[in-house]
Formats: sequence, C-alpha cells, structure tokens
Amino acid sequence: MAEFLAHKAPHDSDNYGQALEKSEEIYKIESQGLATSAAACEHSIQSCEIDHPMRNVSAQSEYEKDGRLRKDDVMILKGWAEKQRHLPPISEVQLIFFLHSCYYSTELAKSTIESFFTLRAQCPEFFANRDPRRAELRTHIDSVFSMCLPKKTHDGNRILLHKMFDSDIGKFDANESAKVLDMGIIFELFRNGTSDGLVVVCDLEGITFAHMLRINFSTLRNWFTYLQDAVPIRLKAIHFLNAVGLLDSMMAVIKPIVRNELFNSLHVHGSVETVFQYIPKENFPRDYGGQQPSLKDLHETHTQNLIHFADYFVKAEAHITDETKRVARPSNADGAFGTDGSFKRLEVD
Repeated sequence: MAEFLAHKAPHDSDNYGQALEKSEEIYKIESQGLATSAAACEHSIQSCEIDHPMRNVSAQSEYEKDGRLRKDDVMILKGWAEKQRHLPPISEVQLIFFLHSCYYSTELAKSTIESFFTLRAQCPEFFANRDPRRAELRTHIDSVFSMCLPKKTHDGNRILLHKMFDSDIGKFDANESAKVLDMGIIFELFRNGTSDGLVVVCDLEGITFAHMLRINFSTLRNWFTYLQDAVPIRLKAIHFLNAVGLLDSMMAVIKPIVRNELFNSLHVHGSVETVFQYIPKENFPRDYGGQQPSLKDLHETHTQNLIHFADYFVKAEAHITDETKRVARPSNADGAFGTDGSFKRLEVD
C-alpha cells in the first residue's frame, strides 16, 4: 500500500478545481448485525444495516438525488473493499459517501476508506467511548454546541457550527470536544445524506490562550489528519469566529500540521459580521441575528437525536481495521499518519 493517502481531484460542474484537505476520521456504518460475531464482521460487505428511525438515507435515495453517482462505480469500490481482509464490512450507502466525497473517483475513495478506518483504530481518543448516554460524554455534549444548522446555503453547502457553551478551563477537554464534533458530522450524513459541501464555523468566544495550552500537539495533528485525509465529506472552508486575539498563536500552532490547501481555506474573524460575507446571515441561529431557531432549542433537539442514535455509535466503535490481517502496512502507519506522503484533497471555495 505504497500510496496510502491519495490526491483528491474535485469534479465540480465542468472542471476539477483545486481541493482542500482532509484530516481526521469520520466513521460510518450501517449495520444491524455488527455485534453478532467476529465471523460476521470478518469480511462481508453485507454489513447489516442499523434499523433506526433517525436514519433517512438509503443507497437508493442517494442514486435518485445525484445524477452523477453511478452504481457501477459503487460496485467497483465494493468489489475492491471485499478483498481487503483488514477492513470491516462497509455498506453500500457508506461506499456512496466515500465516493461522493472524492468527486466520484474510485481510486481516491479507496485511499479515503483506508485512512478513515485506520485512523479510527489508531485514535481511540476520538473514536472510542462514543455512547452519548455515558455520563462523562453527556457532560461534554451538554457543554458544546456542535451540529449542522437546519438551512443549507444557496450553493448547497451545509454549515456546521461548533461553539463552547461552558468555557470553564477546568472542564475543557479537546479530545471530547473533537469527538462531539465528529459525532455531529456522522449523524448528519446518515440523517440527510451527501451535500455539495461542508463549511465549518468555530465560534471561539470564551476560549483563551490557556485553553490552547491544554491541547496536546498530537491531538491536534491527529484531528487535522482526519479532516484532511479521511472524513467522507467535501470540506469547503473553516471559519474561526471571535478569534482575533488568538490569531498569531493559533496560526503558529496550526500551520506546521496542515497542508497549504487547507491552510488557505482557513478564515479568521473578529466578529460575526465578516462571517456573513461568506455565509448568509439567515442561515445562522437567532442568537447571531439569523433566522434559524435559537442555539438552546437546536442543541436540545440535537442532543436527543444523538441519544436516539446511541446504538449506532456504540456498534460503530468495532468498525475499524484489523491490522493482523493487513497484507501490507501503510508507509506512515506509526502513530498518526502525520503530514508526509500523498493525500486526499477537497474542493476549496
């Protein structure tokens, strides 16, 4: 597996624009019988789907809404995945998510799948203990707003808003915060399916340099690796709101661990007014002067949704690579993948 992470070539309208980067690992499965036995998990791509009322997405619904998505390509990807003994079962709708995020390139989707499930195995700080009913995690869910807002932008992008409700330095845990953010991404994928892109807005109100000192460098590196290389979404941009005071120190930490495409898509704002130059005001909660429900109301609904989706999150923890069955180890498999090597690229607005 010489080229473990691949370049992602966007395929938007008529051209392949330059792409952003992906760095962390989003994990998705549809499986009813994942917990049955190691044999069931062995290698059948018929990963039994989790029958849950919160999941509105099916392979058929994705084929119907996306005219550029070809079942033949999905079946090619499925055939390849079935031969990779170290990979867990991957459902058809999951394969669609990966293929769509890579602008329908099967080769790039293969690299993203490898990155996704390998990172899930390598980074338990993000991808283990994800039961939202667990008291410790529930405390973090209650203290963080991290979900996709109800309304898409006019160009079809979803907006994920991440904001600390409680900025008490003693309660701050970067790993748990990242975990909650990823759970929001995964839930959105299985609830509403693919979208043209994802724009992340991180509101850093109440966050200080003292919070940054509590973030382990390897944690930050692993998280950005997941976003750049593994998560099956089309990441368009990341906006940091209320971050001017942290600008120099924040960029000094981030720049060495992200690639140019991603770094150039980062935007820092002193107030929400400049964010509205990129994202319509109407897309934001009324707390920001927008037309969507309040942060409190949205958060309460989202928390209940995560709890209803708890069985999925629990079963998905076993959906990782089995390194004892891998024929060839990735060239940069020690720890996190780091910033070397080839990579999957995402489209930048």
